[in-house]
Amino acid sequence: MSDLHPLEVTIETTIDGEHAEDFYRLYLDAFEPLRTKAAARQVLHRDEFMEDMADPRVFKYVGWSSGRPISLATMTSHLETVPWISPEYFSDRYPEHASRGAIYY
Repeated sequence: MSDLHPLEVTIETTIDGEHAEDFYRLYLDAFEPLRTKAAARQVLHRDEFMEDMADPRVFKYVGWSSGRPISLATMTSHLETVPWISPEYFSDRYPEHASRGAIYY
């Protein structure tokens, strides 16, 4: 028998300060190596990360185990919240999707 705990996934609009700090540390552990692997910036600055955590336009998919958050993924149709992409690029190529807010990142 496994020691795995049940996993629950929720969609949050905001993440509070304590959990946001925990997730930022986890985020840096995962993404820090990209700072020297890509020409374009791939790692959010702390203030950008915290803005995403507080921004209800950015959906936060949170994995929970034993009542503790253990994973995080974000998604938004408000492309202006993603500092390294060009919303204009997507609007130009997918105008019909952009006009109805159907482009997600």
